[in-house]
Amino acid sequence: MEPLSSRREFLAQLGGMWMAAYLPLMLSTGERARAAAAKGAPFTTLTPGEARTLEAVAAQILPSDELPGAREAGMAYFADAALATFFADQLPGLRTGLAELDRQAQATGAADFAALDDPGQQALVKQLEPTPLFQGIWLLTVMGTFAEPSYGGNRDGAGGRLLGIARAPSYQPPFGYYDAHAEAGE
Repeated sequence: MEPLSSRREFLAQLGGMWMAAYLPLMLSTGERARAAAAKGAPFTTLTPGEARTLEAVAAQILPSDELPGAREAGMAYFADAALATFFADQLPGLRTGLAELDRQAQATGAADFAALDDPGQQALVKQLEPTPLFQGIWLLTVMGTFAEPSYGGNRDGAGGRLLGIARAPSYQPPFGYYDAHAEAGE
């Protein structure tokens, strides 16, 4: 085997190996999440309370204004499916952390975290930021908001609207030194 000539080539091979290993799992996860979100089905991994709290935290990370946020993108359905499959090792810690957030909110007189007013939610999320729990929720929020819609999140292209881009998939690789002749029309 010849040595790799660039970091880009190395990353392309590494990404290809990762995709080959996880693609079937991601596709089945995405299909399940998309179908559940489309029909408003109940969550399969998260309890309704956990999903409500997770979605409220995600809405603080990517709030909606004139543009959609994490809630409108359906990130909770993506997270529900991810926590049943490729993110399953994070489920116990997430459950514990969401329950603790609800307990902290209840200490202020609210029914749960999602029932807190916006400043109350922001204060608790601010305390949560340096923790691994926040990092996991942040990752699920970003993945669920900006992932390919077929994976269950990014409902109606909400992530693209947030970024100001239209969904226009293109699967043509960029030209490089190895195929510059193709770009020149040779």
